[in-house]
Amino acid sequence: MLGVIIALTAVDWRRLETSGRLRLARTYAYACHLFGAVALAGIVTNILKVAFGRARPALLEDYGFAFRLARFGDQFASFPSGHSTTMGAVTATFMVLAPQVRLPIFIVGFCLALSRIVVRAHFPSDVLAGFTIGFVTSVVIARFMACLLYTSDAADDSLR
Repeated sequence: MLGVIIALTAVDWRRLETSGRLRLARTYAYACHLFGAVALAGIVTNILKVAFGRARPALLEDYGFAFRLARFGDQFASFPSGHSTTMGAVTATFMVLAPQVRLPIFIVGFCLALSRIVVRAHFPSDVLAGFTIGFVTSVVIARFMACLLYTSDAADDSLR
């Protein structure tokens, strides 16, 4: 998405017709939405991983389900699931893009996140927390972008 954002920034939009500008603006907005949601949710998740320090399922017998605060290293980076965080952000973004097929998108995205349990990389709570963080982050960014669009449209109307 960052590549799409950079490429669209380099385009001379003034040379395009209005319909072309609108298509590019829509693509640019969706790319920014997806990139921002995945990046911000990923940052939050990585901070929480260190803060909580939960051991992965492979270490269940040695450490149990307990959290070990401020633990570094991959073996103690189970909560929340980073893959599930990304899947939550992508799922919510695609649900905004294609509202007519929200339910199938949600089902597929959530099932993909659940695959982290199947491969024994995470506990169910890790996956649920990660998916929720990504999903909520994407929704918040979508609402923020919609408010920006609404206020800029209102400002344009007041100038006319």
